[in-house]
Amino acid sequence: MKNTIQNISIALLSLAVITFSSCKKYLDVNENPNTAEEPPINGLLANTTYSTAYNVFSAANITSYYTQYLASPNPASDLDIYNTINTSDTWTGVYDNDLSKYRYGFYNIMTDLYDMKRFAAQKSLNAYIAVSDILMALHLSMATNLWGDIPYTEAF
Repeated sequence: MKNTIQNISIALLSLAVITFSSCKKYLDVNENPNTAEEPPINGLLANTTYSTAYNVFSAANITSYYTQYLASPNPASDLDIYNTINTSDTWTGVYDNDLSKYRYGFYNIMTDLYDMKRFAAQKSLNAYIAVSDILMALHLSMATNLWGDIPYTEAF
């Protein structure tokens, strides 16, 4: 009887040691030590300014043919009539963060601008705050002109 209790206690102690010592290593498998916790603010500035230029082009490409500011040089071109247009790339570039639509590398710039402003405020970098406010106003203006009311305070 004494041997049985001793064997059970050794088995339980071994099981506890194995369980508690292996959990930490097992759960840390998916953590990448090379990832940055906070993106560099210069990288955010470069990405947002470049992507803003692309988003302005994309919005102009949608509206310029529709309002007939531009015309096709080809006779009977479908660009000269009111065809249905696809605005999903522009919506993704300006506002949406659905990565299944990720196509050109420009997506959800307004979130990057919000983060840039937050990081700049923490580091007292007023020039970055001003740039993020100006670009955010540009994107909000572009989005409301294209699609009407969009969520702003609830989104960020």
